[in-house]
Amino acid sequence: PQPRQVSGFWSRRWCTDRAASFGPTTVIVIEAVLARHEIEAQGYLDAQNILETLGRRNKPKLEAACQQLLNVGAHPTYSTLNG
Repeated sequence: PQPRQVSGFWSRRWCTDRAASFGPTTVIVIEAVLARHEIEAQGYLDAQNILETLGRRNKPKLEAACQQLLNVGAHPTYSTLNG
């Protein structure tokens, strides 16, 4: 079988494109998650966990949680969004 093209997976663009499907505030939070890592690739799993685990059930809820996180100035992590 033909190997699948995997370029674009696990990249800043993949994370932010995915976040954009939730809303603009989610994009800001995901960009902050990626920026806090010295090596950006270390943030890809964090970003995927936020988007896939927290966002899977309810996109508007994740967008609202991201807005609340920004409103209070909390550190953008899976735990702070899940709490």
